[in-house]
Amino acid sequence: MSFSLDINKFIEKTGAKADMSTRRIINRILGKVVMKSPVGNTQNWKNQAHLPKGYVGGHFRKNWQVGVDSKPSGTVDGIDQGGSKTIADGTAKIPANAIGHVYYIQNNLPYAQALEDGHSTQSPPGNMVAGTVAEFESIIREATL
Repeated sequence: MSFSLDINKFIEKTGAKADMSTRRIINRILGKVVMKSPVGNTQNWKNQAHLPKGYVGGHFRKNWQVGVDSKPSGTVDGIDQGGSKTIADGTAKIPANAIGHVYYIQNNLPYAQALEDGHSTQSPPGNMVAGTVAEFESIIREATL
């Protein structure tokens, strides 16, 4: 076996590991943001008079989108109270050759910033994005083990 073949095998092996680690990192970040997102529980609403008829929470959670090398535009119809479909949809957008791309995880609903800023009593401490950013180092460690 020649030295060049050994190097090629090393490049193939480390490239595959880098792609896998990148996919894991993006998936974990997406999962944390989605699962930290409040799902409107109308029983917690202070103003019941503004309760939309037939309201079901989960539209905000459904609207987390993944963009690869470009920002996602528009919004998504429907609801996802549990978050698993949204996470699966976003993960499916991550290419097999994951390393070397720019990833965007964003929610384009007009009230997304208000929720991030603590408008909802159901938002976690540190909110969705800021809380996930604070966990970034541990996400990297977990994804690259």
